[in-house]
Amino acid sequence: MAQDGYAWGGEGRSVFQGNYGVCEEIVKRFTSDNACSKASKASVTIKRKPGCSPLLFGKYLMENTAFVSLEDIAANLPAYNESVIPVEMDGELSTAYTTFSKRSKGA
Repeated sequence: MAQDGYAWGGEGRSVFQGNYGVCEEIVKRFTSDNACSKASKASVTIKRKPGCSPLLFGKYLMENTAFVSLEDIAANLPAYNESVIPVEMDGELSTAYTTFSKRSKGA
């Protein structure tokens, strides 16, 4: 990443976020009280959001990733047994579920 020009610290992080991250730009416009003109002021806020561009994977992560499937490690796993254990609903939940079920059926 340093070879691509992303500096360590806040400035490099901001540039990287702009290129590969998800940013939300919020623009607030304020009408001025100036009677002689219709000027307006604006404030721009950029918020970083969770998420990333798919380009990030191919550019930086693919060469540093190991893909392992269950078959690769299955020989050393313990036996797996799955069973269903039914649990009854308590009274309050049962009432709410029955009410919801009747409404959704149109009864």
